[in-house]
Amino acid sequence: MPRLLLLLQQLGRDKCFCTALLAGPVFWWLNHVFSLSDAQGELTLLSLFSLVLLYPLLEELSFRGLLQGALLQTALGRLQLFNITSANGLTSVLFAAFHLLGQSPLWAAAVLLPSLIFGALREKYNSAVPGIILHCFYNLGFLLTR
Repeated sequence: MPRLLLLLQQLGRDKCFCTALLAGPVFWWLNHVFSLSDAQGELTLLSLFSLVLLYPLLEELSFRGLLQGALLQTALGRLQLFNITSANGLTSVLFAAFHLLGQSPLWAAAVLLPSLIFGALREKYNSAVPGIILHCFYNLGFLLTR
């Protein structure tokens, strides 16, 4: 069985991943009620593709794939506090800070928790794929509820 199909089967049985999927609608509702995101403008096919597929793919490969992966290769990056590696913590803080470039500080802070979950799954499966899937799913929901 190809590696991706095996990973998808494992994710379907993973409590953390499934809980993160179920949490998506809660985050979307919070965004809708409290207007956490500054997202505006017309929804076009290009913006849909960019926000739901391209950006999550590039962000997860950059942050979880490259940065967190490199940090995990160091002794400092493998240090843990409350079961979160410093590699995941630092990557998540930088990921949230990156969102300050186009979003409000409240939105940047709101992405910290999902980022830590994406990072934990990256470490559990040694793959950015779980984070990519969740990130795409979350962004789609945010677009549909804005």
